[in-house]
Amino acid sequence: MILAELQPYADDFEFEDFTFELDDHFSKYLDKEVFVKCKNLTATKTFTLAYVNQIWQELAPKNTDFSFLIKDTNKENVYEAKCSHHDCPTGQNFIITFNF
Repeated sequence: MILAELQPYADDFEFEDFTFELDDHFSKYLDKEVFVKCKNLTATKTFTLAYVNQIWQELAPKNTDFSFLIKDTNKENVYEAKCSHHDCPTGQNFIITFNF
């Protein structure tokens, strides 16, 4: 199930909807450790979620247009995300796990 999606060239209202959707689902994870594994590469990343928009800001490239989709999985505290941009038009796929 898709929880939040941001298309490239989103207007202010679409971006606001995206951030509200993220807040609805992820505010419960504030101050929790996040482990991210990129499925396309062997890269991993760990950070503490200080604010909800940090989820996409940690994974999306800076200063370029991108799309971002995050969806639920059948596993507790585990999500899948996909970020597409000009360097990776087919998208980078991530597994996001919140650790308690």
